[in-house]
Amino acid sequence: MEDGLTLLVLAGGESERMGRSKAFLKVDGREMIRYVIDRLTPLTSDLIISCKAGRERLEGIYPGARIAVDKSERDGPLVGLMSSLPLVENEYVGVVPCDSPKVRKELIVSLLNRARNNSAAIPRWPNGYIEPLVAVYRAEELEKAVNSVWERGEMKLSKVIERLEDVVFVPTDELKEVDKGLESFVNVNTPEDFEKHLL
Repeated sequence: MEDGLTLLVLAGGESERMGRSKAFLKVDGREMIRYVIDRLTPLTSDLIISCKAGRERLEGIYPGARIAVDKSERDGPLVGLMSSLPLVENEYVGVVPCDSPKVRKELIVSLLNRARNNSAAIPRWPNGYIEPLVAVYRAEELEKAVNSVWERGEMKLSKVIERLEDVVFVPTDELKEVDKGLESFVNVNTPEDFEKHLL
């Protein structure tokens, strides 16, 4: 167990490209969200799942989790963060999407260690692209930044990150030490992705 860490899984809603909720896609009888959570729950007993629908089903799968239902009509990860962050009780929150079924707990631990005493630790690829949805944040700072952006009617996560005071951008090459193939960043967005990465 990692001290001071809450795990927040963004389950969202219907996926246009997938044609249905990605969280509940089944492989070998297990929902995809199980692949994510089962890999990471050894890190913390404090689990929050953000969703637009399927609360009862999620409660049946993970009765110990707190379920935050998105109430806004807006779409995007900021909706899930707005719903969920008020429930976070620990200093740090590890944010992961439900469609990254190969995420490694060692990578989250590495990010947590880098986030301590900072606003966040966010992976960054050599081309400058960042992975803000597989990252660790100081929860209070993230919540304030999300609220600030939300009040302005903006929905871009990049605007949230701009408002964080001290972000550590972690080169993905360094994270190969704990995830050689960087599979933690594989997203299952389409039926083709599903067949490639899970079947």
